[in-house]
Order: sequence, then structure tokens, then C-alpha cells
Amino acid sequence: MSSAWVRGLLAPVTPVSTGAARTAPRGILGGVSRACIHPLALAALIALVFVARERSRPTEGLARGTDAAQQEAAVLPAHFDRPVKVVEGPAADLESQAAAPASARREAERGEAPGEAPTNSRDPERAVAGVVFDAFGRPLAGARVRYDVWEGDSLTLGSLSLAWSLSSAPGRTVMHECLTDQSGAFFFEGTRSAAGGRLLVDEATYLDLVVQQEVDRSAPQQIVRFPAPSSTGARWTVSAVDAAGVPVPILDARVTFLQRTDAGVIRAPRPEDLVLADGSVTLHDLGPAQWRVDIEVAHSLGGSATISVAPPQEVYASVVTVAVDPKAMASKTTVERGEDGLPWLDDARGLARWVPPTRVGVAEAAGDAHFATTLRSVVGPLHAAELVLDLRAEYSMSHNDTVSLEFTHGVGFAWQSPIASLVSIPWEPNARARVRLDLARLPLAGGETLDLRDQLTDGRLDVVIQDDTTVEALELRVLH
Repeated sequence: MSSAWVRGLLAPVTPVSTGAARTAPRGILGGVSRACIHPLALAALIALVFVARERSRPTEGLARGTDAAQQEAAVLPAHFDRPVKVVEGPAADLESQAAAPASARREAERGEAPGEAPTNSRDPERAVAGVVFDAFGRPLAGARVRYDVWEGDSLTLGSLSLAWSLSSAPGRTVMHECLTDQSGAFFFEGTRSAAGGRLLVDEATYLDLVVQQEVDRSAPQQIVRFPAPSSTGARWTVSAVDAAGVPVPILDARVTFLQRTDAGVIRAPRPEDLVLADGSVTLHDLGPAQWRVDIEVAHSLGGSATISVAPPQEVYASVVTVAVDPKAMASKTTVERGEDGLPWLDDARGLARWVPPTRVGVAEAAGDAHFATTLRSVVGPLHAAELVLDLRAEYSMSHNDTVSLEFTHGVGFAWQSPIASLVSIPWEPNARARVRLDLARLPLAGGETLDLRDQLTDGRLDVVIQDDTTVEALELRVLH
């Protein structure tokens, strides 16, 4: 490049006087022949026009009319913040049984149920699509697929390439999300496989597992395959007895995965893996993990037991002692939804006006947000009552979160306690615990206890948890 060209590009623009003869200004277009415009100047002008056009149109691949940053935050599932096992897997050739990709957009994105096809047209050239299979080649419906891609726009003029982002940063990572349809297919519009990125896939029957896979830039469809579950052959039998050691038949049971004990792939127990027979319950083919079983028996609040499955041991047994009152009937209740879609609140004593406006429901995570609800149970005297909470600490300030019970006409709550004092582990992000509160013996600071049963004769219990802790499950059990 000649020195004349350089001087012409760098020299300042000379203002043109309205009263003087007009001369060609020097600057970005000055100092050069009138018949010649520098290619860089032309490219810059075209780029400015293109950026203005791009800023005026909605971002493709996001919900229309939604701010890109808000949409990105909305599609981030909270459970991805927990430590999970990540399996890397390369893309494979498209299997013959893979159906053509069908849309499985989130309900929040298009207002459609998972598996329904979108009403707008699809452009395969502007999409990332694929199919999710299990280890045996069967399509997985309802798997959650997250597409994580670095987005920016570029303009190429010959050998000159200009790249920029639609935001003030030079680029950004955008995360899109959908559910696979009945054929295991997923479809993201508004981007190309040539853009690269990665896929993060989880599915409910694979516990604590996310399959991570780079997008194959050359493939028309992406194939995601889950690994085979670890098989231990473990069998766990649970029985129940009363305080005198007399066997009590178990009426029902449910098993809960707590945490993994090794690096294996853990599958959720299937209905056929839980067998009730001869008054006991047996769980078959449990993976290498810590598990809890909750049992129900007649005239009792029930009980639970916990084990850790560790190969090569295959046979496990537990006996649960339960309190039985032959004269009492057992019932349980959980959270109801109000008209606003949030947990229902009884405002007879002003609770709804006391709770801050930022509220969450069951299994919803949000910083500085309260979980608040009123549980409806039986009316009348109670022989026993127990509140069971499955909690997860979400954020750095969760260590000072509290549980509050039974609002009392604007004065406060009948009972309140820090969560940290109710659990046996540090209450910090990603900590999880089950809290069982005997409502006849709620612990007080001085070592005494509070019996809350007399305040529950109206059949209602207010529960408030603030404000960086997620309520994964909640249940009130009573004997009446």
C-alpha cells in the first residue's frame, strides 16, 4: 500500500466553508483519486448499513418480542448449576430408524405442548436438528436439549471478513432449549450447524447425568446417544415394625435418588422395580448411589430408611420402626396452586400482604425470592403432625435462610428457625437435605419445644421459606 493511501486514510476531515469554493475534503475518503474509493472504506460503510439492519430485526432462534438477555436467563434450568456427571460423546452416523426432525419447542417459547409442530415454516438450512437415543438405539422422548452457541454476525467481501455482535460485546454465548418429541427429535431454528457450539442433553430416567456433545459442523443432523446404565443387581428389602417390634404391613412406598457413590451411569427405578409383597417392599436393580425409601403404613405417619449401594454387595435389608396409633387415621397433603399459578396462600390473617412480591413455587429456583404457601389439611384435633421438606441451597446467602410456620395476624410467625440449625451439613450452594419437623415438638432456642397442633385445628398451616433456598418437595402428614 502506498504512503499516499495511508495518509489519505488517517488525515482529519477538513470542514467545508459555505462561502468558499468547495474542495474535496481529506480524511477517510480524501487524499485519493476521485475515481477510486478504498476497499476498506467501502467495506466499513456496507458494514454500518448491515449492522443497522440487523439491529432492527428480532434475534432469530429466540422467542419473538423477547429481549435476548431475558430469554437467555429464562431458559437456563436451575439444576444445571448443581455438580453433575458430564459424559462426552462424539456424534455418530444417523441411524436408519431416526425420523425426520420434528419440533419440540418449549411451552414458554411458542406456547405449544412438547412434541407439537410449530405453525411457522422451517428452513433446514437455518437450523440445528438431531435425534436423541438411549444406549440401545431407542429414541428418547421428552429429553431436554440445550444448545449452547457463540453468536455473532459476519460480513465477507472477497477476502475481507468483518465480524461483530448485535450487543456491545464482541460476541456472546446464547443458550436455546427444547424438548425432544415422540421420535426423539429436536429442532432449533435461526442458526446453522456450521456455527458450531455444543449440545447439553439430560433425560429424567438418567439421574444426575448430562450428555455433552460438540455440534458436528458437517452433519445435516446431530445424533446424541446416552451411555448404558451401570448394572449392579442390587436388591433392597424394607420392612416395618411398631414400637413393640410387631411387624406392620407396608401399604405403599416410593424411592428417591439422593446422590451418586461412584462414576457409574444411574437409571431411575422403573415401576416394576418396586415390589410390594408379604407386608414388605423390595427394590430391584438399584444403581451405585445413595437411596431413600419412604413407606406408608396404616394408623401412622410412616417412616423412611436410607442405604448406599456399593458393589460388589448386592443384597440389602432395612427395618423401619414406626409409631402406630390404632385409633387414628392418617392423611397427607401437599402444595395447591392459586389462581396466579403460585402456591396458594390463605390471606385471612394477612399473610399474602406480608410476603414480598417475588415468590417461587415448588422446584423453582430464584435468588432473593420467598417460597410461601398455606397447606390445607383435616379440621379438628390432631394426634400427630409432621412436615417434611426436601430443600436445596441455591446461592451464596442461603446460609442465613429460615423456615417459618403459622402466621399470626400480622405479629409474626408462631415458630421460626434457621435452616442451618435443622440440617447436619453446611447450608451452602448445592447442599441438599430432607428436614422432618415434628409439629408437636418444634425445637426452640432454649432447648425447649413448641407444640403447634392446637393452632392447626382449623386445618391450615402457613409455611414460608426465605429466600435463597429451593423447596424441591413438601408434604404435611397428620394423624387425626
